[in-house]
Amino acid sequence: MDLGFNADDSGYSQFMKELSQGGVATIAAKSKRSLDSKAINEKVIQAAKECLENDLGLYVQILHSSADPMAFRVKAVFKPDTSGEVVTVRAFEHEPVNLDCGANAFKVDQKIDLAGWEFLCKRASKDAVLISANFDHMVRLGTDHLELPRLKDPDEWKVGPPPPPPTRDYVITVHTGNKEDSQTN
Repeated sequence: MDLGFNADDSGYSQFMKELSQGGVATIAAKSKRSLDSKAINEKVIQAAKECLENDLGLYVQILHSSADPMAFRVKAVFKPDTSGEVVTVRAFEHEPVNLDCGANAFKVDQKIDLAGWEFLCKRASKDAVLISANFDHMVRLGTDHLELPRLKDPDEWKVGPPPPPPTRDYVITVHTGNKEDSQTN
């Protein structure tokens, strides 16, 4: 079933960009339009549309900071089925252990509602980061991969020194009357 993006083309990159910016509604709209144009089982189409239109549930994601590569935010939002429903944090761990998520990080038995919860974390090193958060409600999006790759040192980004300028041999020909003198430099 075509959902409007393909891992082999730029559409997938756009999907990931929209997803990281909280563009779930945009992605769902594109996917719904794609479903409208497909000739497949009507029950499958209806079930997929209902799933895409229903954005209820718990969303957890890592948001990158462009200002400081050592910093990132963790954000959780719960869109409940009924008013007043909340999600409870059951566990929160991270690797490396020296990751500083401050006093606002998830705490066991903390409640998360529609207002959501967001906190800033700062790496103490350039090591990869893995965050594990468990809740008393199924997570809809994001939590299965709350990780960041190791940050590369600036010298790891260098491809190598630029090539030297090309060397050329010049032939200088001097005409002196009937005699021709040549010199190669």
